[in-house]
Amino acid sequence: MNISIEGIITPAYLYDSFLDSYTALSSNGSTTYSFTIDSSIPESVNENRFQIKFSNVTLSNDNFNLVNEISVYPNPTDDHTIHITGLKDEVNFKLSNMLGQEIKIDPQSISSIGNTLKINLPITLKKGTYIMNIMDANRLSSHKIILD
Repeated sequence: MNISIEGIITPAYLYDSFLDSYTALSSNGSTTYSFTIDSSIPESVNENRFQIKFSNVTLSNDNFNLVNEISVYPNPTDDHTIHITGLKDEVNFKLSNMLGQEIKIDPQSISSIGNTLKINLPITLKKGTYIMNIMDANRLSSHKIILD
């Protein structure tokens, strides 16, 4: 039997219920699975003998760790200034409104002292709720920012 799966990121396996065995399926080609049947054994010729199973994959728990490492304060803020602490690596960040529109922040308005960033938000920014996405090499942390 030749099985071909493409475009599937989750690990897939062929389960043979007669042999009670799993065979990993290639995600970038085809997998050949050899088997025999014995017509005197009903389980050997059962039409439901084979199943394709997918493993459960946790997308990521790292995001929660990053959220716990980073603090954004004061929140709410009324002077258009926020501080981000707990940064260990180089990070990128993006501020957006609740519609998902990115708010440009002038690089000159950012200063760094140790592991703390001070960001002066644009003075034209209106009162409201914003989302600050902080990204390091492979994690994303989202923080709600309230501007009073």
